[in-house]
Amino acid sequence: MPQVYEKRRVLLLSSLGGMLEYFDFVIFALFSVPISQAFFPHHDPVSALLATFSAFAIGYLARPLGGVIFGHFGDKYGRKTSLTVAILLIGFCTFMIGLLPTYVQVGALAPMLLVLCRLLQGLSIGGEVPGAITYMSEYWPERRGLCCGIIFCFLLTGTTLGLFLQAMMHGLLSQASIAQWGWRLPFWIGGLFGIIAYFLRKRLLALPSFVPFMDKTTQYPIVSLFKRQKKRMLVALVFVLVSCLPGAVLFIFLPTYLNQVIQFHDNTSFLQALAMFIGAILCVLVGYWADKFNQLTLLVIFSIVTLCSALPIFIIYVHATTYLLWALLLSAVVLGLGFGNALSLLASLFPANTRYSAVGLIYNLATGVGSGLTPLILLSGITYFNAPLFPAYFLIVMNSLLLLAMWYTRN
Repeated sequence: MPQVYEKRRVLLLSSLGGMLEYFDFVIFALFSVPISQAFFPHHDPVSALLATFSAFAIGYLARPLGGVIFGHFGDKYGRKTSLTVAILLIGFCTFMIGLLPTYVQVGALAPMLLVLCRLLQGLSIGGEVPGAITYMSEYWPERRGLCCGIIFCFLLTGTTLGLFLQAMMHGLLSQASIAQWGWRLPFWIGGLFGIIAYFLRKRLLALPSFVPFMDKTTQYPIVSLFKRQKKRMLVALVFVLVSCLPGAVLFIFLPTYLNQVIQFHDNTSFLQALAMFIGAILCVLVGYWADKFNQLTLLVIFSIVTLCSALPIFIIYVHATTYLLWALLLSAVVLGLGFGNALSLLASLFPANTRYSAVGLIYNLATGVGSGLTPLILLSGITYFNAPLFPAYFLIVMNSLLLLAMWYTRN
């Protein structure tokens, strides 16, 4: 029992960083308007908002590079150091964003400092979740699926906390107060959480089974992966990308879809946050199943459920919004089936001596493309084809490709 208790404590410490990661990223997007007013010239609000979203995107673009950098040191020198440095850097950069001077105070230096913080934040976040996945996969291998499901539960919980914090602040503070100073509070809270998590994570144990990367032909694990495991990396990228797409299509893009595409202006923020939280809980259940059943079988089940659910979900949004709650609950099931299995499957595909680098690159590419490009693809498709159901068709096509990729790898 003491050993199991220790493993649960380590799992909690490993998961905190993921919750902080998603909290930090979502608050930047949720408070993008006051941030644009603080850091960019006021004469053109649209350009200022676009510049703010560009700074937001820089964080995503830096994540694959961060995964490679932290993965390199994690594979060569141990998981613990990379994990602790990553979460410290996340907390520090988040806290600093809340302290930065505004454009009115220091001029062009303000957006430059903001972009620098976002760049460093993105690099460190790129190493955080892959490090937690790798560490727990090796620390508690017989519960790899459950551990990865819990890690992703914490990720989605971080997003939910950001949504609830935004709702609470708009209820307690005026718009003027949020624009002047209130937007800084979430960054201070996130930064403090990160610093506390750093001191807690320092208590993690170094893995006794760790074998450092060694290769006579190269010093870099990522180079070894591209030389010897290109096909496996491509297949893993497809698996994880499609598994993570429901998060982008069914949740990240949904507010824009409801408000701009189908002109549904009722406030559904609470229902969306509730559905995401249900999806987070389902990640734990699916992760538990991943330890009991074949993970590729679970991937097939996820794909079939998505194929069967995509059209009904968006038909409800377009033609029967009175059943919107049911569409959100069905979306939560799809989200849990995808996220709950994807991370443990990814970790199981690569040997230990290159696992951190592989997970770091593939996870960040998959989530970066899914979260960064999917909304643009969906909005472009809806506009070009004049098809409000285009997001459903997109999910159907991508999951059909996933099934084809799985058939290809088995033959």
